[in-house]
Amino acid sequence: MSGYGEGLAFSSNYLEIDPGGLRDRFGIPQVRFHTSAEYDHAFAIEDEMYGRMEEILRASGAEIFPYQKVAPYPLGSVTHEAGGCRMGDDPKTSVLDKWCRCHDVKNLFVVDAGCFVSHPEKAITHTIMALAYRASDYLAEQFRLGNV
Repeated sequence: MSGYGEGLAFSSNYLEIDPGGLRDRFGIPQVRFHTSAEYDHAFAIEDEMYGRMEEILRASGAEIFPYQKVAPYPLGSVTHEAGGCRMGDDPKTSVLDKWCRCHDVKNLFVVDAGCFVSHPEKAITHTIMALAYRASDYLAEQFRLGNV
């Protein structure tokens, strides 16, 4: 058994294109994540997850042997990454405006989980779909007004 918890949005979290030029087998530049799960909230979530797993195992009649609590997977290995394009009003501290439109590239909309600075492990797909619909509706209105 294992579990996942919510990562918090810290200003020290960021991603970049690998400065060493690392590419995948298709030649696509790879992303390097700069983040950590070494903070009080993460440790509290880990303790809660282990407690719930023990509760489930005991309820099913399992015998729990002594073990060491460890993070189940390295960061970025099996998670749903998000937050690469922080949303905000200030182009100096964010990539996207409130419509998920890039501050620096005219008419570029990011309609995935890039604008999320934090999310739980599941159930973000409907929000992504809603943001995509909202962005397309906004863009259609801008076309109608002649602003695009």
